[in-house]
Parts: sequence; C-alpha cells; structure tokens
Amino acid sequence: MNRTATQPPSPLVVLLAALALPVGGVSAQEPDPKAQTPTPEAVVATMRAQEAAAKSIELAMETSGRLAGGLTFTARGSVRVLRAEQPEASASHTVVDYDFGDGLSGRVESVETRDGLVTLQQDPTFGETFVRIDATVMKDLAWASAADASADAPFQAGPRARSPIGAELFADLALRFDLRVADKPAPEGQKGVWWQGERKKAAESADNTDLPLADRVEAFVRDGDSVLMDVVYTQNGEVVQRVRVTKAVLGADMQAASFRVEAGGKKPIDAKDHGPTWQQIEQVLQRASQKKNGELPPSRR
Repeated sequence: MNRTATQPPSPLVVLLAALALPVGGVSAQEPDPKAQTPTPEAVVATMRAQEAAAKSIELAMETSGRLAGGLTFTARGSVRVLRAEQPEASASHTVVDYDFGDGLSGRVESVETRDGLVTLQQDPTFGETFVRIDATVMKDLAWASAADASADAPFQAGPRARSPIGAELFADLALRFDLRVADKPAPEGQKGVWWQGERKKAAESADNTDLPLADRVEAFVRDGDSVLMDVVYTQNGEVVQRVRVTKAVLGADMQAASFRVEAGGKKPIDAKDHGPTWQQIEQVLQRASQKKNGELPPSRR
C-alpha cells in the first residue's frame, strides 16, 4: 500500500493489503469424505459451491489495521457481483473509501463489464483520475498478474470481487495458519462457526511486507450461505488487522444497467491517453514479459 506511488491505488488496494491475499489466488485440497468434524478444506469446498450457484452477491465491509511502520488505516467498502446466464452480461462494482492515521483519505470506485473497466479514483496526493481500460488491456493485465503474482496488479479485481463469499481468502488462511474450530460464541444475531489458528512457520515469508506479520488469526463463517463474515489478525495478542462484513446478501435483485460509475456527468478518458496510468500499465506488462522470458502480452503476439 504505497501512498507515494506515481499512480493512485488500484481498486480495493486497501482491502487487498488488509486481507494479505496473494493476487494469483490459491487452491485447496479436496475435503476428506471420512472426516467427522469440519475441516478447512470442506469449508472451502462448500464456499466455492455457494459462490458458483449465486447469481448475484452484495457485500459491505469494514477494514482497519496498521501498516508495518505503525501508520493506521481504515476502509469501508462495498462489492456487488452479477453473474448473468450470458457471461457478457456479468459485471462487478466495487467502492472503497479509505483513511490513513496521518489525515490522508481517498476513494476508489470501479465497474468491470465485458467492455473493460471504468475507474474513478480520488487520491489525496494526485487528485481525481477517471479512466477507462478496454477489455483487451484488461486481459493483458490479467496475464501479467498470473505471470508475476508477487507484484502489485493494478486495476485487477479484489479478492472479494473474484470470490465474494470468501472461499479464496479462507483457503489462503488455511494454507498460512493451522485452522481449527474454536470454542467461541457466534456474534450476536448470527449463527456460524469461529475458526482460529497459529501461523505455520512455512508461511512466514509469503505475506505482504507492508503489513505486520500476524502470528494468529480468527475467522467467522456464517451458517447457511457460508459467507466469511469476520477475519481478525493478531500479533503477540494485539489486533493488527480486522476485516468485517457488515452486510452480505446472496440473490439480491440486480440489473446490469445499474453497474456504472456516477461521476457527475464527466466521461472517462481512455487509459492510453492518460500518461501516468498508461505508464504504470506498460511497466507491469514489461515486468511480466521479463518473468516469462520475453513472452508478449496476449494482444501483442
């Protein structure tokens, strides 16, 4: 979460940092059919099935924590995902308002459809940026993200847009922490299961270095729809990050026409015509090409 970069943060960058989730995602093992108690693998499998079946998902989230240097931050975000029968009608809409402890704040709003991405960013240092990135460039960026998962992936969907219920985040937690069912009551008004675990030593080198290294995590999975509602990261008993879902609705009524960025009548400019944005995209593609031994992005082959 670099606030001095030449380009404002990509969509959901603050939540991405707080979630400490690798951009490329993870895969979990298949659940053991003989298991008598819940296993993390079984939970992930159930979450993925719920995500695959849901035609629409709406989330609201709150995130708080501190960076490794001690600077605190908070973020309030929302995610809407529409999965239409015709893939070309599918869409996602994300909004994040973030604040840092030193008084700086900003906002990122993005809509992704079959035509590409439109993003409006209010950055405390660089001001307003309203750009459109066409679908061809988005495919190139997705290729770059897969080629160099350790790097920042600008303009790529955040984890809860890709996996709204939280399956991929929970799978990642299971890889990093020794998760077990916790003897802890569900939050008031909810039913579900708390999981908790200490960090696995093998996972210590894989985390986002902008954030304090959590040595323990707790995660609450809601009954019924298996939504990951709360994740609390601690270090030496102190909470260093928390991501809490305050609203989760599966099957909400959504129309494709509602997926748009309201900018007061302004029109986005093409990313290729916005110097800082296009420079950042080119740098990402060049790094990925180097990682792939000179292979070109899909649109340039």
